[in-house]
Amino acid sequence: MDNTGFTARLLNVCLRGATLVSKFLLVFMLAKYLQPSALGIYGLLVVTIAYSIYPLGFEFYTFSSRELVRTDLKDRAQKLKNQISMHAVLYVFVMPILMSLFYFEFLPWRLAPFFLLLVVLEHLNQEAMRLLIALQYQLVSSIALFLRQGLWALVLVLLMLFYPESRKLDYLLVAWVIGGLLALCLSAYVLLKVSYVKGRLLSRTDWSWVLKGMKIALPLFAASLSVNFIITVDRYWFSFLQGEANLGAYVFYMSIASAMITFMDAGIFSFLYPKLLACHSNKDDIGFLSGLKAMFFQVAVVSVLFVAIVFFFADWFFSLLGEPVYSENIGVFYILVFMVLLQVFSYIPHYGLYARGEDRGIVVSNIMSVPLFIVSVLLLAQYDTLYAIPIALCIVYGFVLIYKTCAYHLSSEPAKAIV
Repeated sequence: MDNTGFTARLLNVCLRGATLVSKFLLVFMLAKYLQPSALGIYGLLVVTIAYSIYPLGFEFYTFSSRELVRTDLKDRAQKLKNQISMHAVLYVFVMPILMSLFYFEFLPWRLAPFFLLLVVLEHLNQEAMRLLIALQYQLVSSIALFLRQGLWALVLVLLMLFYPESRKLDYLLVAWVIGGLLALCLSAYVLLKVSYVKGRLLSRTDWSWVLKGMKIALPLFAASLSVNFIITVDRYWFSFLQGEANLGAYVFYMSIASAMITFMDAGIFSFLYPKLLACHSNKDDIGFLSGLKAMFFQVAVVSVLFVAIVFFFADWFFSLLGEPVYSENIGVFYILVFMVLLQVFSYIPHYGLYARGEDRGIVVSNIMSVPLFIVSVLLLAQYDTLYAIPIALCIVYGFVLIYKTCAYHLSSEPAKAIV
């Protein structure tokens, strides 16, 4: 299952596509059968869980992925054991802090058990998926992702369609937990099998290796906290400016727009960035440039197709939902689509910098994006509270694209061209 040839890539894209379709159908059903305010609460829960993963993971994979690529098989299990130990310590400190979200009533207390369980499952699954991709087991990671995000969503869609009593948020959260558990079992089994773990998981943790990795990951951790702070606080801020009903529309728009990122991650980035790592490790500048060019042109083609679909079908699609709030605010959706285009193109210089270990450009641009976002929203909200958030996001990702591109071209490596 670690074959990265054409057949594996096709299966990978099909699985990711099926996951996307399942998620899309789920969000559509939620928008159709739940009140927009309930969809807004779901959106807040999703982004808060996603953000909570970062302090638990510390972006340690940015160090461990590079290490595993160049580690002998006999030493791989020890490094996995080291990483597991580090995450265990972080759990002790981070999980109590997360409870403050409910104490200060950012989220309702009745969701606390689901929230904590899903944070753990999503974090462990995310770390496992990153390791599988770094080890070029993309197909296994796609199967796990389908279990984690696609299969349970599809089952729930069918239940909601035929059993009206299942049209509740609690049913969704239970299904999400089951999907996360299935995905984690599969990923853990494969990672243990390919890492020669016999007698290794009981060995002593190499804390010097962990501390070395944390020092390297710290700047990227700060950068990720910054950039993901934006796509978490935007929902809360939008709710404050526009109310829970319009927040539901915003969450729905963002779910559709960000689907393009998920698709590109499956069909483009997850295949090409490990090859960039390998080319840089082997000092293969020609292969490195070829990989970046392929990344650019594939992103461009998918972007054109996505924009064409949005242009021709968006109005008709939102009218199917029956809730005026989705059609009335469609201008917000178009702006978010443009924002996502800026974001996916910024990933090209991002992966170029990351593969070469030149993380400074990534860190600086992400950290600077937070004050830029806050100032942009404060200024724009004085003129229009509906469009302040989406326009501010466009400003931020436009800045990130320009900064990372300049950082890549000004870097010390000999390979430069992206297109």
